[in-house]
Amino acid sequence: MKTNKLFLMLLTCLFASSLSATIHIVNAGGYYYMPSILTINAGDTVEWINDGGNHDVNADINSQTGSSFNNPVSFQSNTTNVIGAIIHTQVFTVPGNYSYDCSVGSHAAAGMVGTIVVNGAPSNSIYDIVSNSSNHTTLKVAIDACALNGFLSDPGTLTLFAPTDAAFNLLPSGTVTALLADIPQLTDILKHHVVGSSVMSVMLSNNQVVTTLLGTDVTVTITGGNVYIDNAMVTVADIVADNGVVHIIDAVLIPSTTDCNGIVNGTALVDTCGVCLQAYIYNFITHVPTFVDNANLLVAGIDYDPSSEAVVMPNDPMNPYWNTSCVGNTIYDIVSNSADHTTLKVAVDACALDGVLSGAGPFTLFAPTDAAFNLLPAGTVTALLNDIPQLTDILKHHVVGDSVMSGMLSNNQVVSTLLGTDVTITISGGNVYIDNAMVTVADIVADNGVVHVIDAVLIPTTTDIIDYNTLDKEYLYSINILGEKVDRNTINQVVFDIYDSGDVIRRLAR
Repeated sequence: MKTNKLFLMLLTCLFASSLSATIHIVNAGGYYYMPSILTINAGDTVEWINDGGNHDVNADINSQTGSSFNNPVSFQSNTTNVIGAIIHTQVFTVPGNYSYDCSVGSHAAAGMVGTIVVNGAPSNSIYDIVSNSSNHTTLKVAIDACALNGFLSDPGTLTLFAPTDAAFNLLPSGTVTALLADIPQLTDILKHHVVGSSVMSVMLSNNQVVTTLLGTDVTVTITGGNVYIDNAMVTVADIVADNGVVHIIDAVLIPSTTDCNGIVNGTALVDTCGVCLQAYIYNFITHVPTFVDNANLLVAGIDYDPSSEAVVMPNDPMNPYWNTSCVGNTIYDIVSNSADHTTLKVAVDACALDGVLSGAGPFTLFAPTDAAFNLLPAGTVTALLNDIPQLTDILKHHVVGDSVMSGMLSNNQVVSTLLGTDVTITISGGNVYIDNAMVTVADIVADNGVVHVIDAVLIPTTTDIIDYNTLDKEYLYSINILGEKVDRNTINQVVFDIYDSGDVIRRLAR
């Protein structure tokens, strides 16, 4: 926005012209006013021109009845017989119907009467300007949501720095939706765009500090012929409203605040347990969170790699740290309170892992149901309960030392367990599999992590247990037992006999 003298002169002319109103002409002649009925807007001016004869404009006392016209405003002109002269000029500022006549002789009785209908001035409030703009639909939605439409329509003197739709689109994805769900915060942001007086562009100076309705300050910078409000450039200035002025800007103004971690404009938030939590960058490969102060300022591809990392806000439903310090909903509590995980609870208790799964974490537990344990060969669970070291290894193979929500999983992702073994994530047909176990219920959030329910027991390759359901029988058919080839029925019978005896099958190495 140029600030040289030529620009200021042009701006002044435009401003003056915006304040001018329409001038209407009524001709007065031989017993007529033409037009006899005229409709105008408040603020318009009417001029009566003499076409010939001696006439006046009388809007005070009716010449025929001797009674007042009872007009909203009364007026009476002098008479003139000068052709082409202006008999009277009247600016109508009060809406209503105005009757008048020519009081000279019997002119009124001869039909020289007229009416002016003055409509109220069309509304042109700051809210009207925003509402009628095709470039400010998001701003209008926000104003309506915060019930500020009446405030921006009421008489007064205000200044609105109005960010466009394109400005709102520059905010991080999901920000507008989140703000519309947090009306108090959105209201504060909108108030940060409003000044409680009408500030025209010519009133602005470099480094000027202007206080907003929120009580926060914005700084005016004039450089290179442009005017900036903080970091937002004014693209259109001085749109005059009935109750102030609008300046269009190309960015949303965010008020400076100090978060619970003491960072100005930081993104840390206090959870319902009273703990101040930061946002973090989550790495899908290392599963290591990197906590950050200003998550809203992070740029994908520069501050983090979107192909392997994601920014998780403190109060994101996917954030396992939110409310983790609250009491009574640990992973162990979830298992203990589940009617479908009685075998898992017995196993956890037997291996003394209840304390671990009740600890600070965070952890992820892939929790096989009772039905999943029942799929194991008969006697397997009993054998494992008599072999605590091996059972402990199997249980650790179901636990990840981090909170991994379903939204953080990707196809073919490899996740390391507490045992030091790996499980592979497969996403197929809308289902998620952990190795060969399907996730049937995802994202049961605990105070110390998350539980995903699965339909099979995960068997680590480091244990002596073999999952008969996953044996490659065609491979078994091709091996030699004691140096002799055996057929399908013999292999099946051998496997059945060993399982039936309750012994533990040694895993066959391929």
